[in-house]
Amino acid sequence: MSSRNFFNAGLDLASLPSAATNAQIQQALVQANPASGLGLNIKQASTPDVATYTEYATFLWINTTTGELKYWNGTSWQLVSGFATIADASVTVAKLSPTGGAALQLIRINAGGTAFEFVNPADLFSTNSFPLNRLVNAIGAGYVPYSDGSGVYTSSLLATLINTWLTTANIPNTRVIDVAGVGLPNQVAYIADTFNALSYGYVESLLRANQTPTNKLQYTAGLAGKWLKVNAGGTDIEGATEAPGGKAAVVKYTGVANTAPQTISTTGSLQTVQFNAAVNPSSIISLASNQITVLASGNYEIDFTTPVNRASASSAKIVTVLRDITGASSLVTATAWHPGGAGGQTTINLKHSLAVTANNVYEIQIITDQAIDLGIAANLSSLAETYQQLVIRKLT
Repeated sequence: MSSRNFFNAGLDLASLPSAATNAQIQQALVQANPASGLGLNIKQASTPDVATYTEYATFLWINTTTGELKYWNGTSWQLVSGFATIADASVTVAKLSPTGGAALQLIRINAGGTAFEFVNPADLFSTNSFPLNRLVNAIGAGYVPYSDGSGVYTSSLLATLINTWLTTANIPNTRVIDVAGVGLPNQVAYIADTFNALSYGYVESLLRANQTPTNKLQYTAGLAGKWLKVNAGGTDIEGATEAPGGKAAVVKYTGVANTAPQTISTTGSLQTVQFNAAVNPSSIISLASNQITVLASGNYEIDFTTPVNRASASSAKIVTVLRDITGASSLVTATAWHPGGAGGQTTINLKHSLAVTANNVYEIQIITDQAIDLGIAANLSSLAETYQQLVIRKLT
């Protein structure tokens, strides 16, 4: 029989002066507690109250809800470590606690090698540490992985991808460099005549003769109906209302059918030739009191013509003068002669070219030794009669 006492008696019956009563025997049994270093088991769902029942401190507690076996460490109930008794490959995933982790995280040993920790899969590898030989081999030589139009990773030949990207994508000019270093500022790259290399040149040098269509020229609404010319500064092209052929105006003496011509009856002195109408589409002149005012400076050409008639049989000598009223001078003359009577009609022609200052005034004057008419009325088909005419052209 073992000499070890497993329980401490609730009542020491040996020390009683007389035989123990039944009540004392019951007390000794009921109040007996485990000897030092020994304990009993508690099997229940609720946590044992060690504060009230101090004897529980030596007990083992079987949690009937979780099946866990715990012991009192002096402060709290702790799970009994029994890993050595757990059979290999017997712990199921359901027995692992997810506490401290997050969805889709993995378990790994921490950097100090002292405990397990939860980690995101993306953080398993540090930057530039994943070796390429861990990737699955491509389906063939020259293939590279890329994200397709739907955002799914796939693989394709690199040459095919580059060809597609260069065809459909815009390559910023900052990505293009002159590797050979032969280009100059403001030059462009073009395919050389050999078709096997790029070269560089200025755009104006690359334009082919007689190949640029007119619809490539720049224009604005403000240039409608205008001619192109170099501006006064010689720095650009601008629109000009003046045509390359210059501008012109006509002044004349006219009237309805059977209107009498002008008569030069005074002899021996200059008489002013009359004008009563002007055709002036470019507004280069003004006409008032038979005088012509040239509105803009420039080079001009004057062409005056008039028919001359004399009913008398005697001949007439005639001189026509272009008179500068502003400068008070005669610029040019034209001499004519009429045989008189049956001799018919003579035509006077005066032509001149001159440099004009803006707003200079001119008139045509005639001197004759016999009275003359500047024409004769035709009176045909109700057509207007037109006699003396002067054309003034601004030269470019």
